Amino acid sequence: MQYVSTFDPSGFLMMPRMRFARKTGIRDMPQEILLMICGFLPLLDLVSLSQVSRVFWLLLKDEYLWKALYRTTKIVRPVGTAYCLRRILISSANVKENWPPFVKKPEFSRKLTRTHSIGYYYDLLEQPKPQPMLFYRPHLMALFFRCVTATNIHGDTLTFLITETQLGKNVRRVNICKVSASVMGPFVEPLMHYDLPENYPGIADVVIGSRLMILKPKANYINVPPTIYDFKDLRPCKLPPLPAEYQRSVAQHASFYHAEYVMTKSYVLIFYTFVKAPRALETLVLACPTTPVLQKNKESMLQVSHRTVVDGFVLANIRVMCDDTCESGTTRITLVGKKVTNCRAKDAALMAFQLTLHPVIDDEGSMNYNTVDLGTIPGRDAIWLETGPDECGRGVYNTPAGHIVLFSIEAENGQLRWHKSDELSCGPGLVRHSAMAFDGYRGMLCVKTVNMARNVGLEVWTVKRTTR
Repeated sequence: MQYVSTFDPSGFLMMPRMRFARKTGIRDMPQEILLMICGFLPLLDLVSLSQVSRVFWLLLKDEYLWKALYRTTKIVRPVGTAYCLRRILISSANVKENWPPFVKKPEFSRKLTRTHSIGYYYDLLEQPKPQPMLFYRPHLMALFFRCVTATNIHGDTLTFLITETQLGKNVRRVNICKVSASVMGPFVEPLMHYDLPENYPGIADVVIGSRLMILKPKANYINVPPTIYDFKDLRPCKLPPLPAEYQRSVAQHASFYHAEYVMTKSYVLIFYTFVKAPRALETLVLACPTTPVLQKNKESMLQVSHRTVVDGFVLANIRVMCDDTCESGTTRITLVGKKVTNCRAKDAALMAFQLTLHPVIDDEGSMNYNTVDLGTIPGRDAIWLETGPDECGRGVYNTPAGHIVLFSIEAENGQLRWHKSDELSCGPGLVRHSAMAFDGYRGMLCVKTVNMARNVGLEVWTVKRTTR
Protein backbone atom coordinates (compact mmCIF):
# COMPACT_ATOMS: atom_id res chain seq x y z
CA MET A 1 0.00 0.00 0.00
CA GLN A 2 1.29 3.43 -0.91
CA TYR A 3 0.36 6.90 0.45
CA VAL A 4 0.14 9.75 -2.07
CA SER A 5 -0.16 13.40 -0.95
CA THR A 6 -2.14 15.71 -3.20
CA PHE A 7 -2.53 19.51 -3.18
CA ASP A 8 -5.43 21.54 -4.46
CA PRO A 9 -4.82 24.82 -6.40
CA SER A 10 -5.41 26.91 -3.29
CA GLY A 11 -2.35 25.36 -1.62
CA PHE A 12 -4.18 23.43 1.13
CA LEU A 13 -2.93 19.92 1.87
CA MET A 14 -5.51 17.28 1.05
CA MET A 15 -5.97 13.96 2.88
CA PRO A 16 -3.63 11.19 1.80
CA ARG A 17 -5.08 8.78 -0.79
CA MET A 18 -4.29 5.08 -0.54
CA ARG A 19 -3.33 3.21 -3.71
CA PHE A 20 -3.67 -0.60 -3.61
CA ALA A 21 -1.70 -2.94 -5.85
CA ARG A 22 -3.96 -5.12 -8.10
CA LYS A 23 -4.54 -8.57 -6.70
CA THR A 24 -3.69 -11.64 -8.75
CA GLY A 25 -6.75 -13.74 -9.73
CA ILE A 26 -7.46 -17.00 -11.49
CA ARG A 27 -7.50 -15.21 -14.85
CA ASP A 28 -3.80 -14.42 -14.39
CA MET A 29 -2.84 -18.10 -14.22
CA PRO A 30 -1.13 -19.67 -17.24
CA GLN A 31 -3.51 -21.09 -19.84
CA GLU A 32 -1.97 -24.56 -19.48
CA ILE A 33 -2.93 -24.66 -15.79
CA LEU A 34 -6.44 -23.36 -16.48
CA LEU A 35 -7.00 -26.00 -19.18
CA MET A 36 -5.79 -28.69 -16.79
CA ILE A 37 -8.31 -27.52 -14.16
CA CYS A 38 -11.09 -27.40 -16.77
CA GLY A 39 -10.40 -31.02 -17.62
CA PHE A 40 -11.70 -32.04 -14.18
CA LEU A 41 -15.00 -30.12 -14.43
CA PRO A 42 -18.30 -31.65 -15.64
CA LEU A 43 -19.05 -30.85 -19.26
CA LEU A 44 -22.15 -28.80 -18.55
CA ASP A 45 -20.21 -26.73 -15.99
CA LEU A 46 -17.75 -25.83 -18.75
CA VAL A 47 -20.65 -24.42 -20.75
CA SER A 48 -21.58 -22.17 -17.82
CA LEU A 49 -17.94 -21.22 -17.26
CA SER A 50 -17.58 -20.08 -20.86
CA GLN A 51 -20.30 -17.48 -20.20
CA VAL A 52 -18.54 -15.93 -17.18
CA SER A 53 -16.14 -13.66 -19.07
CA ARG A 54 -14.44 -13.18 -22.40
CA VAL A 55 -11.26 -14.73 -20.99
CA PHE A 56 -12.98 -18.06 -20.29
CA TRP A 57 -15.01 -17.87 -23.50
CA LEU A 58 -11.79 -17.71 -25.53
CA LEU A 59 -10.07 -20.30 -23.33
CA LEU A 60 -12.84 -22.90 -23.69
CA LYS A 61 -12.72 -22.69 -27.48
CA ASP A 62 -9.38 -24.51 -27.32
CA GLU A 63 -9.52 -27.46 -29.73
CA TYR A 64 -7.03 -29.59 -27.76
CA LEU A 65 -9.21 -29.46 -24.61
CA TRP A 66 -12.24 -30.87 -26.41
CA LYS A 67 -10.17 -33.52 -28.18
CA ALA A 68 -8.79 -34.66 -24.81
CA LEU A 69 -12.28 -34.78 -23.30
CA TYR A 70 -13.61 -36.63 -26.34
CA ARG A 71 -10.94 -39.34 -26.05
CA THR A 72 -11.69 -39.97 -22.37
CA THR A 73 -15.52 -39.86 -22.59
CA LYS A 74 -17.43 -43.04 -23.42
CA ILE A 75 -20.03 -41.92 -25.94
CA VAL A 76 -21.24 -43.07 -29.32
CA ARG A 77 -18.88 -41.82 -32.03
CA PRO A 78 -21.04 -40.19 -34.70
CA VAL A 79 -19.92 -39.14 -38.14
CA GLY A 80 -18.25 -35.73 -38.44
CA THR A 81 -16.16 -35.84 -35.26
CA ALA A 82 -13.42 -33.61 -36.66
CA TYR A 83 -15.37 -30.37 -36.45
CA CYS A 84 -18.17 -30.86 -33.88
CA LEU A 85 -16.47 -32.37 -30.82
CA ARG A 86 -17.72 -29.70 -28.44
CA ARG A 87 -21.33 -29.97 -29.57
CA ILE A 88 -21.31 -33.79 -29.38
CA LEU A 89 -19.90 -33.87 -25.86
CA ILE A 90 -22.30 -31.23 -24.55
CA SER A 91 -25.28 -32.94 -26.19
CA SER A 92 -24.36 -36.33 -24.68
CA ALA A 93 -23.92 -34.84 -21.19
CA ASN A 94 -27.20 -32.95 -21.52
CA VAL A 95 -29.16 -36.09 -22.48
CA LYS A 96 -27.67 -38.08 -19.60
CA GLU A 97 -28.72 -35.42 -17.09
CA ASN A 98 -32.27 -35.19 -18.48
CA TRP A 99 -32.99 -38.92 -18.72
CA PRO A 100 -34.13 -41.41 -16.05
CA PRO A 101 -33.10 -41.94 -13.28
CA PHE A 102 -32.20 -38.24 -12.96
CA VAL A 103 -35.65 -37.00 -13.96
CA LYS A 104 -39.08 -38.65 -13.84
CA LYS A 105 -40.66 -36.55 -16.59
CA PRO A 106 -38.17 -35.26 -19.20
CA GLU A 107 -39.05 -32.18 -21.22
CA PHE A 108 -38.72 -32.11 -24.99
CA SER A 109 -38.62 -29.49 -27.71
CA ARG A 110 -40.97 -30.51 -30.52
CA LYS A 111 -40.80 -29.81 -34.21
CA LEU A 112 -43.48 -30.69 -36.75
CA THR A 113 -42.33 -32.43 -39.92
CA ARG A 114 -43.91 -33.30 -43.22
CA THR A 115 -43.38 -36.18 -45.61
CA HIS A 116 -41.26 -35.52 -48.71
CA SER A 117 -39.70 -37.69 -51.38
CA ILE A 118 -36.42 -36.02 -50.49
CA GLY A 119 -34.56 -37.18 -47.40
CA TYR A 120 -33.41 -34.43 -45.02
CA TYR A 121 -31.42 -34.46 -41.83
CA TYR A 122 -31.78 -31.82 -39.12
CA ASP A 123 -29.32 -30.48 -36.61
CA LEU A 124 -31.86 -29.87 -33.85
CA LEU A 125 -29.29 -28.12 -31.65
CA GLU A 126 -28.59 -25.44 -34.25
CA GLN A 127 -29.51 -21.98 -33.05
CA PRO A 128 -31.62 -19.96 -33.44
CA LYS A 129 -33.60 -22.29 -35.74
CA PRO A 130 -32.78 -25.77 -37.12
CA GLN A 131 -32.25 -25.72 -40.86
CA PRO A 132 -32.90 -28.75 -43.09
CA MET A 133 -30.02 -29.96 -45.25
CA LEU A 134 -30.33 -32.19 -48.31
CA PHE A 135 -29.01 -35.65 -47.48
CA TYR A 136 -30.08 -38.16 -50.11
CA ARG A 137 -32.70 -38.38 -52.81
CA PRO A 138 -33.43 -41.87 -54.16
CA HIS A 139 -34.01 -41.87 -57.90
CA LEU A 140 -36.37 -44.80 -57.42
CA MET A 141 -38.93 -45.80 -54.83
CA ALA A 142 -37.10 -46.56 -51.54
CA LEU A 143 -38.64 -49.50 -49.68
CA PHE A 144 -36.02 -49.36 -46.93
CA PHE A 145 -33.69 -46.55 -45.85
CA ARG A 146 -31.23 -46.71 -42.95
CA CYS A 147 -27.96 -45.07 -41.86
CA VAL A 148 -25.69 -47.02 -39.47
CA THR A 149 -22.38 -46.06 -37.84
CA ALA A 150 -19.62 -48.31 -36.51
CA THR A 151 -15.98 -48.17 -35.44
CA ASN A 152 -13.72 -50.51 -37.38
CA ILE A 153 -10.80 -52.56 -36.01
CA HIS A 154 -8.44 -49.59 -36.55
CA GLY A 155 -10.62 -47.20 -34.49
CA ASP A 156 -11.94 -45.26 -37.50
CA THR A 157 -15.59 -44.19 -37.61
CA LEU A 158 -17.49 -45.58 -40.60
CA THR A 159 -21.03 -44.68 -41.66
CA PHE A 160 -23.03 -46.66 -44.21
CA LEU A 161 -26.29 -45.98 -46.00
CA ILE A 162 -28.43 -49.02 -46.87
CA THR A 163 -31.45 -48.73 -49.16
CA GLU A 164 -33.80 -51.16 -50.86
CA THR A 165 -35.16 -49.72 -54.09
CA GLN A 166 -37.76 -50.78 -56.63
CA LEU A 167 -36.80 -51.24 -60.29
CA GLY A 168 -39.99 -51.41 -62.33
CA LYS A 169 -42.65 -53.79 -61.03
CA ASN A 170 -40.70 -56.93 -60.18
CA VAL A 171 -37.00 -56.13 -59.64
CA ARG A 172 -35.75 -54.92 -56.26
CA ARG A 173 -32.19 -53.95 -55.46
CA VAL A 174 -30.15 -53.46 -52.28
CA ASN A 175 -27.68 -50.56 -52.37
CA ILE A 176 -24.84 -50.19 -49.86
CA CYS A 177 -23.09 -46.81 -49.78
CA LYS A 178 -20.41 -45.25 -47.62
CA VAL A 179 -21.18 -41.83 -46.08
CA SER A 180 -18.42 -39.30 -45.42
CA ALA A 181 -18.93 -36.01 -43.56
CA SER A 182 -17.52 -32.60 -44.31
CA VAL A 183 -18.40 -29.03 -43.44
CA MET A 184 -20.62 -29.00 -46.54
CA GLY A 185 -22.66 -32.00 -45.33
CA PRO A 186 -22.63 -35.76 -45.98
CA PHE A 187 -21.14 -37.24 -49.16
CA VAL A 188 -22.52 -40.59 -50.41
CA GLU A 189 -20.17 -43.03 -52.18
CA PRO A 190 -21.70 -46.24 -53.68
CA LEU A 191 -19.91 -49.45 -52.62
CA MET A 192 -21.99 -52.31 -54.01
CA HIS A 193 -25.50 -53.32 -55.04
CA TYR A 194 -27.24 -56.60 -55.80
CA ASP A 195 -30.69 -57.71 -57.00
CA LEU A 196 -33.10 -59.52 -54.67
CA PRO A 197 -35.06 -62.64 -55.62
CA GLU A 198 -38.74 -62.13 -56.33
CA ASN A 199 -39.91 -63.97 -53.19
CA TYR A 200 -37.56 -62.09 -50.80
CA PRO A 201 -39.67 -60.42 -48.04
CA GLY A 202 -37.52 -57.28 -47.82
CA ILE A 203 -35.08 -55.76 -45.31
CA ALA A 204 -36.29 -55.17 -41.75
CA ASP A 205 -33.18 -53.99 -39.89
CA VAL A 206 -29.40 -53.57 -40.05
CA VAL A 207 -26.89 -54.86 -37.48
CA ILE A 208 -23.31 -53.62 -37.79
CA GLY A 209 -20.02 -54.38 -36.02
CA SER A 210 -16.34 -53.65 -36.45
CA ARG A 211 -16.09 -55.74 -39.63
CA LEU A 212 -19.45 -57.25 -40.62
CA MET A 213 -22.86 -55.84 -41.50
CA ILE A 214 -26.00 -58.00 -41.29
CA LEU A 215 -29.16 -57.10 -43.23
CA LYS A 216 -32.03 -58.83 -41.43
CA PRO A 217 -35.05 -59.90 -43.53
CA LYS A 218 -38.64 -59.11 -42.55
CA ALA A 219 -39.50 -62.81 -42.29
CA ASN A 220 -37.94 -64.67 -39.38
CA TYR A 221 -38.06 -68.06 -41.11
CA ILE A 222 -34.76 -69.83 -41.19
CA ASN A 223 -35.06 -70.54 -44.93
CA VAL A 224 -34.77 -66.77 -45.56
CA PRO A 225 -31.22 -66.12 -44.35
CA PRO A 226 -29.93 -62.59 -43.74
CA THR A 227 -27.41 -60.92 -46.02
CA ILE A 228 -23.95 -60.52 -44.45
CA TYR A 229 -21.48 -58.04 -45.89
CA ASP A 230 -17.78 -57.98 -44.98
CA PHE A 231 -16.84 -54.32 -45.45
CA LYS A 232 -13.16 -55.03 -44.75
CA ASP A 233 -12.75 -57.32 -47.77
CA LEU A 234 -15.75 -55.82 -49.65
CA ARG A 235 -17.44 -59.17 -50.23
CA PRO A 236 -20.60 -60.99 -49.09
CA CYS A 237 -20.47 -63.70 -46.44
CA LYS A 238 -22.64 -66.71 -45.52
CA LEU A 239 -24.00 -68.08 -42.25
CA PRO A 240 -22.88 -71.51 -41.02
CA PRO A 241 -25.25 -74.46 -41.54
CA LEU A 242 -27.50 -75.59 -38.72
CA PRO A 243 -26.43 -78.54 -36.54
CA ALA A 244 -27.69 -81.84 -37.94
CA GLU A 245 -30.19 -82.43 -35.12
CA TYR A 246 -32.02 -79.19 -35.99
CA GLN A 247 -32.11 -79.53 -39.76
CA ARG A 248 -35.22 -81.78 -39.63
CA SER A 249 -37.06 -79.12 -37.64
CA VAL A 250 -36.27 -76.54 -40.29
CA ALA A 251 -38.15 -78.58 -42.90
CA GLN A 252 -41.26 -78.27 -40.69
CA HIS A 253 -42.02 -74.53 -40.77
CA ALA A 254 -44.51 -74.85 -37.90
CA SER A 255 -41.72 -75.78 -35.50
CA PHE A 256 -39.59 -72.70 -36.22
CA TYR A 257 -40.52 -69.55 -34.29
CA HIS A 258 -37.96 -66.72 -34.36
CA ALA A 259 -34.43 -65.69 -35.42
CA GLU A 260 -32.19 -62.93 -34.04
CA TYR A 261 -28.67 -61.82 -35.02
CA VAL A 262 -26.42 -59.83 -32.67
CA MET A 263 -23.01 -58.32 -33.40
CA THR A 264 -20.37 -57.98 -30.66
CA LYS A 265 -16.68 -57.01 -30.80
CA SER A 266 -15.45 -60.56 -31.41
CA TYR A 267 -18.51 -62.68 -32.21
CA VAL A 268 -21.70 -62.86 -34.23
CA LEU A 269 -24.39 -64.31 -31.96
CA ILE A 270 -27.26 -66.17 -33.64
CA PHE A 271 -30.50 -67.01 -31.78
CA TYR A 272 -32.77 -69.63 -33.39
CA THR A 273 -36.00 -70.34 -31.46
CA PHE A 274 -38.07 -73.50 -32.07
CA VAL A 275 -41.40 -74.76 -30.72
CA LYS A 276 -40.54 -78.19 -29.31
CA ALA A 277 -43.96 -78.91 -27.70
CA PRO A 278 -47.24 -76.99 -27.30
CA ARG A 279 -46.18 -73.59 -25.89
CA ALA A 280 -42.67 -74.87 -25.10
CA LEU A 281 -39.87 -72.81 -26.62
CA GLU A 282 -36.24 -73.79 -27.14
CA THR A 283 -33.58 -71.34 -28.32
CA LEU A 284 -30.33 -72.46 -29.93
CA VAL A 285 -27.55 -69.90 -29.37
CA LEU A 286 -24.58 -70.02 -31.76
CA ALA A 287 -21.43 -67.88 -31.46
CA CYS A 288 -19.27 -67.31 -34.55
CA PRO A 289 -16.00 -65.32 -34.66
CA THR A 290 -16.35 -62.20 -36.79
CA THR A 291 -13.48 -63.26 -39.08
CA PRO A 292 -14.97 -65.31 -41.95
CA VAL A 293 -13.24 -68.42 -43.30
CA LEU A 294 -12.63 -68.71 -47.04
CA GLN A 295 -14.06 -71.99 -48.38
CA LYS A 296 -12.75 -74.10 -51.26
CA ASN A 297 -15.36 -72.60 -53.57
CA LYS A 298 -13.92 -69.14 -52.80
CA GLU A 299 -16.97 -68.19 -50.68
CA SER A 300 -16.61 -66.64 -47.22
CA MET A 301 -18.48 -68.33 -44.37
CA LEU A 302 -18.75 -67.85 -40.62
CA GLN A 303 -17.72 -70.77 -38.42
CA VAL A 304 -19.42 -71.80 -35.15
CA SER A 305 -17.05 -71.83 -32.16
CA HIS A 306 -19.55 -71.99 -29.24
CA ARG A 307 -23.13 -73.19 -28.77
CA THR A 308 -25.70 -73.60 -26.02
CA VAL A 309 -29.47 -74.19 -25.62
CA VAL A 310 -31.90 -72.00 -23.65
CA ASP A 311 -35.40 -73.22 -22.70
CA GLY A 312 -38.64 -71.40 -21.98
CA PHE A 313 -38.47 -68.02 -23.74
CA VAL A 314 -37.46 -66.02 -26.79
CA LEU A 315 -35.32 -62.88 -26.62
CA ALA A 316 -36.05 -60.06 -29.10
CA ASN A 317 -34.84 -56.45 -29.63
CA ILE A 318 -31.42 -57.54 -28.37
CA ARG A 319 -28.69 -54.98 -27.66
CA VAL A 320 -25.14 -55.39 -26.31
CA MET A 321 -24.59 -53.78 -22.90
CA CYS A 322 -21.10 -55.07 -22.08
CA ASP A 323 -18.45 -57.01 -24.02
CA ASP A 324 -15.12 -57.77 -22.30
CA THR A 325 -12.37 -60.30 -22.98
CA CYS A 326 -9.89 -61.05 -20.16
CA GLU A 327 -6.26 -62.15 -20.54
CA SER A 328 -7.18 -65.82 -20.21
CA GLY A 329 -9.28 -65.55 -23.39
CA THR A 330 -12.66 -65.78 -21.64
CA THR A 331 -15.25 -63.38 -23.09
CA ARG A 332 -18.15 -62.05 -21.02
CA ILE A 333 -21.06 -60.50 -22.92
CA THR A 334 -24.14 -58.91 -21.37
CA LEU A 335 -27.15 -58.57 -23.63
CA VAL A 336 -30.43 -56.79 -22.90
CA GLY A 337 -33.69 -57.42 -24.70
CA LYS A 338 -37.39 -58.15 -24.57
CA LYS A 339 -38.15 -61.55 -23.03
CA VAL A 340 -41.32 -63.22 -24.31
CA THR A 341 -42.56 -66.57 -23.01
CA ASN A 342 -45.79 -66.58 -25.03
CA CYS A 343 -46.41 -64.69 -28.27
CA ARG A 344 -49.99 -63.91 -27.14
CA ALA A 345 -49.05 -62.57 -23.72
CA LYS A 346 -50.03 -58.98 -22.89
CA ASP A 347 -46.92 -58.41 -20.77
CA ALA A 348 -43.25 -59.15 -21.38
CA ALA A 349 -40.06 -58.60 -19.40
CA LEU A 350 -36.97 -56.51 -19.94
CA MET A 351 -34.20 -59.04 -19.35
CA ALA A 352 -30.40 -59.13 -19.12
CA PHE A 353 -28.83 -62.20 -20.74
CA GLN A 354 -25.25 -62.74 -19.53
CA LEU A 355 -23.03 -65.04 -21.60
CA THR A 356 -19.60 -66.43 -20.73
CA LEU A 357 -17.59 -67.83 -23.65
CA HIS A 358 -14.55 -69.88 -22.64
CA PRO A 359 -11.46 -70.32 -24.86
CA VAL A 360 -11.79 -72.69 -27.81
CA ILE A 361 -10.15 -76.11 -27.36
CA ASP A 362 -10.19 -78.65 -30.21
CA ASP A 363 -12.35 -76.42 -32.46
CA GLU A 364 -15.09 -76.01 -29.83
CA GLY A 365 -15.52 -73.88 -26.72
CA SER A 366 -18.03 -74.02 -23.87
CA MET A 367 -20.61 -71.29 -23.27
CA ASN A 368 -22.56 -70.61 -20.06
CA TYR A 369 -25.41 -68.16 -19.49
CA ASN A 370 -27.33 -66.40 -16.73
CA THR A 371 -30.57 -64.37 -16.90
CA VAL A 372 -31.78 -61.39 -14.83
CA ASP A 373 -35.31 -59.97 -15.14
CA LEU A 374 -35.19 -56.17 -14.86
CA GLY A 375 -38.85 -55.10 -15.13
CA THR A 376 -42.22 -55.60 -16.82
CA ILE A 377 -43.04 -53.94 -20.15
CA PRO A 378 -45.98 -54.28 -22.60
CA GLY A 379 -45.74 -57.44 -24.66
CA ARG A 380 -47.51 -56.31 -27.82
CA ASP A 381 -46.31 -52.71 -28.14
CA ALA A 382 -43.10 -51.51 -29.75
CA ILE A 383 -39.89 -51.00 -27.77
CA TRP A 384 -36.62 -49.31 -28.75
CA LEU A 385 -33.36 -49.71 -26.88
CA GLU A 386 -29.95 -48.17 -27.60
CA THR A 387 -26.69 -49.08 -25.86
CA GLY A 388 -23.27 -47.45 -26.16
CA PRO A 389 -19.66 -47.72 -24.98
CA ASP A 390 -20.56 -46.19 -21.59
CA GLU A 391 -22.22 -49.57 -20.72
CA CYS A 392 -25.54 -47.81 -20.21
CA GLY A 393 -28.76 -48.40 -22.09
CA ARG A 394 -31.47 -45.87 -22.91
CA GLY A 395 -34.82 -46.81 -24.35
CA VAL A 396 -38.45 -45.98 -24.96
CA TYR A 397 -41.59 -48.11 -25.21
CA ASN A 398 -45.20 -47.46 -26.16
CA THR A 399 -48.08 -48.26 -23.82
CA PRO A 400 -51.48 -49.72 -24.84
CA ALA A 401 -53.10 -46.42 -23.81
CA GLY A 402 -51.12 -44.51 -26.46
CA HIS A 403 -48.49 -42.99 -24.18
CA ILE A 404 -44.67 -43.09 -24.21
CA VAL A 405 -42.35 -44.19 -21.39
CA LEU A 406 -38.59 -43.54 -21.29
CA PHE A 407 -36.22 -45.84 -19.38
CA SER A 408 -32.54 -46.45 -18.74
CA ILE A 409 -30.43 -49.44 -17.68
CA GLU A 410 -27.28 -48.86 -15.63
CA ALA A 411 -24.82 -50.95 -13.63
CA GLU A 412 -25.13 -50.12 -9.92
CA ASN A 413 -22.84 -51.89 -7.41
CA GLY A 414 -22.11 -54.65 -9.92
CA GLN A 415 -25.80 -55.26 -10.73
CA LEU A 416 -27.97 -54.01 -13.58
CA ARG A 417 -30.88 -51.76 -12.60
CA TRP A 418 -33.53 -50.15 -14.72
CA HIS A 419 -35.26 -46.81 -14.16
CA LYS A 420 -38.27 -45.49 -16.02
CA SER A 421 -40.02 -42.14 -16.39
CA ASP A 422 -43.66 -41.29 -15.86
CA GLU A 423 -45.92 -41.81 -18.84
CA LEU A 424 -45.60 -38.90 -21.25
CA SER A 425 -49.25 -38.05 -21.89
CA CYS A 426 -50.57 -36.77 -25.19
CA GLY A 427 -50.52 -33.06 -25.95
CA PRO A 428 -53.63 -30.89 -26.43
CA GLY A 429 -55.88 -32.03 -29.25
CA LEU A 430 -54.26 -35.49 -29.51
CA VAL A 431 -55.75 -38.89 -28.64
CA ARG A 432 -52.54 -40.92 -28.79
CA HIS A 433 -48.87 -40.77 -29.78
CA SER A 434 -46.26 -43.47 -30.30
CA ALA A 435 -42.52 -43.58 -30.88
CA MET A 436 -41.42 -44.65 -34.37
CA ALA A 437 -37.64 -44.10 -34.20
CA PHE A 438 -35.22 -43.38 -31.39
CA ASP A 439 -31.70 -42.08 -30.76
CA GLY A 440 -30.95 -42.30 -27.05
CA TYR A 441 -27.49 -40.75 -27.27
CA ARG A 442 -28.68 -37.54 -28.88
CA GLY A 443 -31.98 -37.47 -27.02
CA MET A 444 -34.13 -37.59 -30.17
CA LEU A 445 -37.48 -39.30 -30.82
CA CYS A 446 -39.56 -39.55 -33.97
CA VAL A 447 -43.19 -39.63 -32.80
CA LYS A 448 -46.39 -40.42 -34.70
CA THR A 449 -49.39 -38.43 -33.42
CA VAL A 450 -53.15 -38.95 -33.92
CA ASN A 451 -55.56 -36.09 -33.24
CA MET A 452 -59.30 -36.01 -32.54
CA ALA A 453 -60.12 -36.09 -36.27
CA ARG A 454 -57.90 -39.20 -36.68
CA ASN A 455 -55.34 -37.26 -38.71
CA VAL A 456 -51.84 -38.67 -38.46
CA GLY A 457 -48.84 -36.36 -38.00
CA LEU A 458 -45.12 -36.70 -37.40
CA GLU A 459 -43.02 -34.86 -34.80
CA VAL A 460 -39.31 -34.83 -33.96
CA TRP A 461 -38.60 -34.50 -30.23
CA THR A 462 -35.28 -33.56 -28.71
CA VAL A 463 -34.38 -33.29 -25.02
CA LYS A 464 -34.33 -29.70 -23.79
CA ARG A 465 -30.99 -28.22 -22.78
CA THR A 466 -30.09 -27.91 -19.13
CA THR A 467 -29.83 -24.29 -17.99
CA ARG A 468 -27.35 -23.65 -15.20
